[in-house]
Amino acid sequence: FIHVFNTVEEAAKKMEAAGEQRPSYFELLFLMAMVYFAEQGTEIAVIETGLGGRLDATNSLEAPDLTVITSIGFDHMQYLGNTIPEIAGEKAGIIKPGVPVVYDASRPEAAAVIEARARELGAPSVALSPSDYEITSSGKGMIDFCTAFRYDGHALYSVYSNAVYQVQNAALAILALKTLQERDPQRFGAPDAETLKKGLYAMRWPGRMEEAAPGVYIDGAHNADGICAFAESVLQLLEGRGAILIFSAVDDKDYTEMIGTLTERIPWKLIFLTEIPGKRKLEGSRIKEAFEEAGRPDVQVIPDISLAYREALAKRDNDLIFIVGSLYLAGMAEELIHDQL
Repeated sequence: FIHVFNTVEEAAKKMEAAGEQRPSYFELLFLMAMVYFAEQGTEIAVIETGLGGRLDATNSLEAPDLTVITSIGFDHMQYLGNTIPEIAGEKAGIIKPGVPVVYDASRPEAAAVIEARARELGAPSVALSPSDYEITSSGKGMIDFCTAFRYDGHALYSVYSNAVYQVQNAALAILALKTLQERDPQRFGAPDAETLKKGLYAMRWPGRMEEAAPGVYIDGAHNADGICAFAESVLQLLEGRGAILIFSAVDDKDYTEMIGTLTERIPWKLIFLTEIPGKRKLEGSRIKEAFEEAGRPDVQVIPDISLAYREALAKRDNDLIFIVGSLYLAGMAEELIHDQL
């Protein structure tokens, strides 16, 4: 770590001496990763953009093998735009001339922007439509689904998850791999259904509808679309049981819309509000006001998450507990629950 930091720091000092702006924290870490990957002889790397795409540091990679654009919703609007087409335009900035792009096509207004950019650059486009996959069964932390791609007809897969939205992500990953294999089978191997099924089944994603303790679920959803997907998963898990919510958010998110969805979609038995420390902290009293405006005046503010969690455990009968609203909150909850196990 120190070696790659010093390598990048030396270059950064030369930039500053030449009157260039110093790289940001994210840019430094990204550049360090690139140095490390190069020195290790990394064959294939999956690089996720930090914010948007067009102006992101990761977009300095000039010739990727593939670009992938996941579902597009309202997030980071102060940087990416206030409409879905504007946000899609920023995301589509990662598309490169002649390089295939695999993308989620569930929002027509976003898909149209991505498709137009791909045509402009002569980039083959491969769309994942909602009709390309279907959930066949779910329960006990497992979701079975089938795909209907042109590559392999109907194929059955399983993901170890309680989150129904992971099926879309899994289907997109399958489509991305198959696109790479079709483009360059020598480098990426021939399609192998059994290996792919095993790989998906082995996937574990902490903080995404994760059952961190018996009947306690953590989800990092932190925007309107994420909360909608979260609510869908909650409703599938309840099966007649009650639900207790522990919620918080950071100050620069549209927490009022998230709260509106949470109160409208799910009949919470109890709601506890907590706070995320730091410069982006949102006061519990402000979150409480939003819940009151959404028709839930019975919420309780407990700023300390450990005390909020302890209270939720004390008040639950056969109820499920859900902790949601921020990736920061998810991380705090992970640490708290891990320490108690």
